[in-house]
Amino acid sequence: YDKIIKGIEKGEARISRKDEIMKAIGKKLDRYKNPWLELKIQYGQNKGKLYNEECDRFM
Repeated sequence: YDKIIKGIEKGEARISRKDEIMKAIGKKLDRYKNPWLELKIQYGQNKGKLYNEECDRFM
């Protein structure tokens, strides 16, 4: 039974983490009137190598 309980707890933790992320994204998007145009994404050192603002806006 311990193995089953651990699996259930792991699944619940995954669901909880997903909910937290979705709430954080919702708060971030609520700050902007038009997030498609106004939202600025802070890129790391890989900017230009993988994605750019045009690609992200297209997606």
